[in-house]
Amino acid sequence: METNEILSPLSNIKTPNPIELNQRAQSALAMVNSMVVDNQETYELAADELKGIKSRAKALEEQRKTIVDPLNKATKAINDMFRGPSQFLEQAESIIKKKMIGYTEIQERIAAEARRKAEEAQRIERARLAAEAAEREQKAREEAEALAAQAKEAEAQGNVGKAAEAAARAEMVVASAVQESIALETTAASLTAPVVAAPASVAGISKTKVTFKARVINKAEFLAFVATRPELLEMIDVNESKLNNMARALKTSMKYPGIEVYEDKTIAARAA
Repeated sequence: METNEILSPLSNIKTPNPIELNQRAQSALAMVNSMVVDNQETYELAADELKGIKSRAKALEEQRKTIVDPLNKATKAINDMFRGPSQFLEQAESIIKKKMIGYTEIQERIAAEARRKAEEAQRIERARLAAEAAEREQKAREEAEALAAQAKEAEAQGNVGKAAEAAARAEMVVASAVQESIALETTAASLTAPVVAAPASVAGISKTKVTFKARVINKAEFLAFVATRPELLEMIDVNESKLNNMARALKTSMKYPGIEVYEDKTIAARAA
């Protein structure tokens, strides 16, 4: 259907005066507010007024439909015209987003593995440096102990010069070992894992957003849980339409915990 064919009926729509519509309806409302139904005569007058109200409401609804029906038909035709293309584009958007997310997930896994390998290599290198420092400290300690023993032996033999020389060498060995240990610890501390580049961003495209959602997979189990947590009751929506259907069928024999069956009285009337 062409656009002109859709919109042309709208040019024939004539709208009523909204002030007059409201005044007539308000007059009917004022009338019934002032009525007192306390005997058969006033009851019959109320019945006549009710039928008149129904007639005016029916006429009002028919008048409304003369305006709304063409609009609804035009709206439906326009929605039908655009529904197909919109659905194709929605499908295209969904498909391309899934492919883009798939790519980013692959790149994230690659980046995560690269980070893991880099961190593992860093850990191994730190352990190697720590082992090397410990080994050098042990050797220095052993050498210092040997020199200390030589100094003690020289001192016992009265060779003060040799004893002083051995003691000085022992101190130098210890000092050198401390310096080497500090250097190795500094090197180990300065090790940092290389930065792994994330997928490059594209102008106009935001980063993949992760949103956590929830769905019910076992309604009975969830309801049993909510029964123990009153603060979660607002998460449960009662289907009142089905509840009312059941009440109409079972009437007062409907005895459900937490449910009250009550009578909602109305009067049926036809338009005059």
